[in-house]
Amino acid sequence: MEGFLAPQEVYKRLVAADLYLCASYREGWSVAMTEALGCGKICVSTPVSGAGNMIDDGVNGRIVDSRDPVAFAQAIDDALDLKARSTASEQRSLELARQYSTETLAGDWGALWRPLAAKE
Repeated sequence: MEGFLAPQEVYKRLVAADLYLCASYREGWSVAMTEALGCGKICVSTPVSGAGNMIDDGVNGRIVDSRDPVAFAQAIDDALDLKARSTASEQRSLELARQYSTETLAGDWGALWRPLAAKE
């Protein structure tokens, strides 16, 4: 475990990666997965909170419903195949990441609670 990394170092490592893996049993909203999407990465994840919103299964990654290592390995192979076949998976990740941009979330929160609405 490396501990805290500067944002530039996180970005550098994500860009260099072939895909992002999340094997958590439980997780709130995965900020790390959102960051990976923002770098256009394919994601392979267990069905933790938010994964179903961030992974279009079979397009920009895979969601693995079991804790079986063979199933997880197969999902990784499938995801790497997605990457090899086209750039559609990268584009889908970037499209999904835009839904969680600061600007988009500010508007969403402002609609829910007026004091958070952007000043015009």
